Amino acid sequence: MRNYLFIAAILVSSPLFAQDLNKPDTISPEAAAELKLAGTRPPVLVYYANETPATDNLKRLAGWLDKSDDPAAKKLGDRLLSDTKTFVATVDAEVEAIRAAAVADAKPFAVAVFTNALAVKGEFLYLPAGAEGGKYRTGKLALPRFASPVLAANPLATPQGLAAALVAVRGVFPADKHTYLLVTKSHGNGTEVLTPMLTRHYEPADQAKVLATVTADLKRRANARAAWAKVIAALDKDQTLDKDQLLDKDNGLNPFLGNNKDETPTLLADKEMGLAAPESSAVSVVEDTGAASLPLTATDGLLLDLVGPKLIADAVAVAKGTPRAVGREYAGVPKAVYLSVIRAAGEELGMKFPVVFAESCKSEVPKAMLAWLREKPNVGLLYTSDMDGLKYTTIDYAKLFAAGKGTPAERLNAALIAKYEADKAAREKSGKK
Repeated sequence: MRNYLFIAAILVSSPLFAQDLNKPDTISPEAAAELKLAGTRPPVLVYYANETPATDNLKRLAGWLDKSDDPAAKKLGDRLLSDTKTFVATVDAEVEAIRAAAVADAKPFAVAVFTNALAVKGEFLYLPAGAEGGKYRTGKLALPRFASPVLAANPLATPQGLAAALVAVRGVFPADKHTYLLVTKSHGNGTEVLTPMLTRHYEPADQAKVLATVTADLKRRANARAAWAKVIAALDKDQTLDKDQLLDKDNGLNPFLGNNKDETPTLLADKEMGLAAPESSAVSVVEDTGAASLPLTATDGLLLDLVGPKLIADAVAVAKGTPRAVGREYAGVPKAVYLSVIRAAGEELGMKFPVVFAESCKSEVPKAMLAWLREKPNVGLLYTSDMDGLKYTTIDYAKLFAAGKGTPAERLNAALIAKYEADKAAREKSGKK
């Protein structure tokens, strides 16, 4: 029998949650300069959306939660189903907005679109710059076969999915004639840039175990919040204590909070799997064996050097029709692997990315990983979110490309900079750090 560690949370909209972009990390000034070279190297906007599909597996779990006597568990089930609708609707709207903008823009740009809904069919969409008719074309996305039904339904939440997408883009839009603006949209957490909402497949026999575990977990979280509220109250009364220093997450003295010292107390897992949209939810189920993450850290330079090129090489082989064994399957793409695949796309495929936007919760990258990426840079600017995450929508693509000066690549960068500056101003006005 499998043993489960169930991490469940209900996120409630609050003005205390930052949900901000970080200041962009400049990886390579030379690659960033490609933003202005649309005339000689037209940009390709690569939109990679790891949306939450409404699978039978997810519906089964939501149905179990709905039968719980715990109102919080029922609410959690509702939020799971809501995420599938909201996330998918957001992605569909952005895909159409990008298409319309690419067609109407005075300086046409190319587009490649990847979603789980397309990937399970072995497809992706693309639109050459200035294409007659302005309709998406369908390309082939060559993926290995996943044994896990969860990964088979969420192939873009895997290292192989990311590598396959970059190989497919380069096959349609050659690297010697294009640059690439990469936007990856997904649930995320402090470790992984891409992750599915659920990481486990449930059998009917699991129902009693899951319901008992989630009920106990929700009670534990409620108790933790109450205890932390008392700590906050005590700090407020004792004026001799430096509250800001005590609550500094970088000093490890506050295991419950994100960037905001006054934030409603939550456990770290509370926001690790969601996009932190109003009334959104987050659930992760992993086996106690800890098989859901790759054994890579910021200091594993040798592994970083090897894993990306191996994934790209396998993706190239699969695209040519040569079978490749997936090996051990992983639900999620850790930050180290994410960057390793992108850098390998430069080394092995010649791809250059003036802008990369990891549009997922807690996607900020440790300094050690940034230093490694700068050793062989093919990324100009890297945008990430703070440790409180993002909402479902960060970029208004219709508005972005409807007006403004400069190349489409410059406008995308300008929009992200404007969002960062707006978030920063809002934090300063409210007294948040």
